Amino acid sequence: MKKPIYLLLLPLMGLGQYRTPRFMALGEIQAVQLYDPISVSPAAAYPNRSWSAAVAGAFYLPVPELSSRMIGGAFRWDTMQGISLLAQQWGFDQITQWEAGLGYFLRLPKQELTIGVRGRMLTTTIAEFGRIHRFSPDLGAFWQPLPRLRLGAYGYNLLGVGWGRLPGNVRYGLGVAYVLPYAEISTELTQEASHPMQYRLGLQYSPHPILTVRLGAAFPTATMGAGLGLRYQRFILDLGYRYQPTLGSWIAIGLASM
Repeated sequence: MKKPIYLLLLPLMGLGQYRTPRFMALGEIQAVQLYDPISVSPAAAYPNRSWSAAVAGAFYLPVPELSSRMIGGAFRWDTMQGISLLAQQWGFDQITQWEAGLGYFLRLPKQELTIGVRGRMLTTTIAEFGRIHRFSPDLGAFWQPLPRLRLGAYGYNLLGVGWGRLPGNVRYGLGVAYVLPYAEISTELTQEASHPMQYRLGLQYSPHPILTVRLGAAFPTATMGAGLGLRYQRFILDLGYRYQPTLGSWIAIGLASM
């Protein structure tokens, strides 16, 4: 009885995970993004200052009832190590999922290398079948060999058991970012189970210290994204939009202190 429910549930779960404005606008590139605790890569949570925090919400335009809410934070007690916290909730009709994660990150300054590990507990409630609990770990790393060059990699959902079963598919990503004085170009390759490999391309441009414009695309799914970031001192207000021809549009808004 349960298997058909999972076959319908898992695609919706994939749509709802980590739909932050910045990632949606950049074609969902995450391997090389920094200082963001709401990410598939636990290494991304390493804060630029002693702590960071972010909240975000997203909804699916064809079916606004399918929505997600996310909150994350990170704290480091010295220049090398710290912890991150992550919570996410999404719901649709009689299905609700909660996700909570605790991570640890370590930065090696001489090597310009940051590594992170995180464990996540997922609780899915289906009105007719009750609650299901699953645990899965994530790994991530990024390396900055040159001031303008960053490399990143992650393994997400490492205990994934395949499409149609919780907690979903294993996903791997490898990315490169090149930083210019007022812009950043990033690319990423992702592989999820037996699905075709995805190539993602993102551009961030800051014409003014308070404004960032973002564009992104992913192939072969023809996913497009766009967004704005408005900064005031430590606070950033983000807006993001994502469109995919066969699935439709997502819109997200977020607030971060980094």
